[in-house]
Amino acid sequence: MSKNNKLKFGFLFGAGAEKNFGLPDGGEFALSLFNQNYTPLKQEFLDALRQIIAHYPDPQSPYRKWLDYTNSHKNQIRSFSKQDFQIVLESSAEQKKQAIIKFLNDIDNQAKEIYTNLSPEHKAPPALSSISENTDTPIKAWYDTLKGLLKLNQAQESTNIKLNQYFETDKDLSSFLQSETFAILLTALRLPQSKDEEEEVKEKTKVYTKIPSKIYQSLKASCKVMLYMALIACGDDILKSLNNCVFSSDNDQDQVLSEVSALFTMDNSDAAEQIFDFIQQAPLTVDSKENFDGMKPLAKLNLIINKLSRQLCAQAMDYQKLIDNYFRYVMTPSTDWAKFTKIILFLRAAYEAIVNPSVSDEDLKKPSYYQDIIKALAQEDPAFTLVALGSSNYIDFYGRLVHLLADELIPATTDKKKYWQRFGTLERLNGGVDEFYNPFKNSLVKATEVDANNKFLAHHQLVAPFFFTQSGIKPITAIEVSCRYADLYRSYLQADAIIAIGFNFNADDNHINTIFRDLVESKKKHLICTSIYQNKTPTEQAKLLCNKLRIDHPDAQQRVHVLIVDKEHRTLTQGDNIGSLWLDHIIKRLPTILHG
Repeated sequence: MSKNNKLKFGFLFGAGAEKNFGLPDGGEFALSLFNQNYTPLKQEFLDALRQIIAHYPDPQSPYRKWLDYTNSHKNQIRSFSKQDFQIVLESSAEQKKQAIIKFLNDIDNQAKEIYTNLSPEHKAPPALSSISENTDTPIKAWYDTLKGLLKLNQAQESTNIKLNQYFETDKDLSSFLQSETFAILLTALRLPQSKDEEEEVKEKTKVYTKIPSKIYQSLKASCKVMLYMALIACGDDILKSLNNCVFSSDNDQDQVLSEVSALFTMDNSDAAEQIFDFIQQAPLTVDSKENFDGMKPLAKLNLIINKLSRQLCAQAMDYQKLIDNYFRYVMTPSTDWAKFTKIILFLRAAYEAIVNPSVSDEDLKKPSYYQDIIKALAQEDPAFTLVALGSSNYIDFYGRLVHLLADELIPATTDKKKYWQRFGTLERLNGGVDEFYNPFKNSLVKATEVDANNKFLAHHQLVAPFFFTQSGIKPITAIEVSCRYADLYRSYLQADAIIAIGFNFNADDNHINTIFRDLVESKKKHLICTSIYQNKTPTEQAKLLCNKLRIDHPDAQQRVHVLIVDKEHRTLTQGDNIGSLWLDHIIKRLPTILHG
């Protein structure tokens, strides 16, 4: 702690810090990248190329030779398509198989959470477990209604579907295949179809006779997405097992056995096509003419199953392999022009997905982690000083909120310039929408320097939005970016503790994780992280966090702390001071932590 006994904090913001602003999460953002209209972007890109040719008429000029653009290339302006989506599924199978299996096996609770979020009259209780325990809840009543209408009684609930024994050796999907949700879904799909859009029920027996064709086709598409995802997750482990151990021998001299190439592969083409088509469709929503509670049972089922399938895709889609395979072509268009255009257009589509939808001033002023920090710093005598602000997010909502709250925060008689300094400046570690990248110069360009009519152009050269997408490749070779990381690291060294909010420290963020591992291990700094996951204790989650950060020394592990907070109110739900605001708790307890 500093000599004047005032705490010094550094902060790191992740996507979870902005949940209250109504922005899509990382999974929803990933889906949106494959649901963009690339036609106007392709035309804008062609216009940029025409302007470049006009500005550099000599084909032997350095820039024209680097770009290597010819008239024949104008028909090779490509964007990622259904065929490329197969790479996404391969990457998902490698990286997200545990998440896929976990989601499917927990499908009943996932469905219950969606139901309670959709129903305006029935908010979800504090713990989802209380829903399954309480037989009087609306979700239970709806399930019972569906089972009665589908003649699905307790004896018939089992779907009698099992996973092939070869799959069962590696993955267990029994909870999914025997779930209430899956049983109801399959039973509904066994009904004969009706062209009539109304749900048909026998009046006397209250039993469904037919299912509207539109609902049937929608349920079928969603069901196939779930099953394909299950196959992808299970199949990857089986392939690895087969290909790694094709032959075995007790004789170490049988080297020729290991030299035989593995032959087993999995054809994801049909799955890629159907899942790609599914996410291209607009998600189902509640009819504007009625609320969710007024919908008929099968229509409710269709809506919930659709949301479940999209949620599964959002959690499982991993496009890291796609970006890793293509990003190198940003720097070398002459190597493969079509691949160069694919990655450039993808980055631009990602830019459009980030800046739209926008966050209104009204939404930005809603209670949030940013507002908690700003209001604490605005006090006449703040309990802490701010030494550094880092963020993995692409837009500086923190800085914008500081200025939005200026009138109510800054006393009229105050030296405003000095006052503003206490709120700090946000450093975005994954780039942002106000910077672009010139691959020819390997340098950054401010958004204000980009052509107002064509965002592919700056100073008559091609530029791409500068931010790091879901990728193992982090192009932080530009001098400005290297300095940014070094300066932020040095600022964090002045802090008593660094507080990470809504940041998961995933493997594709190792360029950030390295900073915090060194701060905790070598510089003996305390790292405090907020978490909204209620299924594990703070100690258990701190251990998992240390594993992610590869912090293995016992002393260093003691300097990693996790606070379990309520998602909406940001108050503690476990440990000491339950109900306290996260920041108040840290200010109160940190001196004890620092001094033992």
